[in-house]
Amino acid sequence: MKYNIHKFSPSKYQLLLSSFKALNIKFKKFNDNLSSGRNILMRHDIDFCPKRALEIAKLEKKFQVKSTFFF
Repeated sequence: MKYNIHKFSPSKYQLLLSSFKALNIKFKKFNDNLSSGRNILMRHDIDFCPKRALEIAKLEKKFQVKSTFFF
C-alpha cells in the first residue's frame, strides 16, 4: 500500500496525541531506556516530506511529546 502524505491532518494528529496523553502513556525517544509501564516510541520517517516534520515537531512540543525523526 502506498502512503499518501496528503492525508496528514494536524487536527487528527492532535487528537491522537491528546488521546495518548489522556491514557497516561509516556513518550520515549528511540534510544531511551524503556521502563515498566505504558510507553510509546514515536518514530517519524520523514523521507517523503521534510516540510511536514516541522508541523509534527511543533504539535509534539505543544503536547510535550518526545519523538525521534529519521531522515
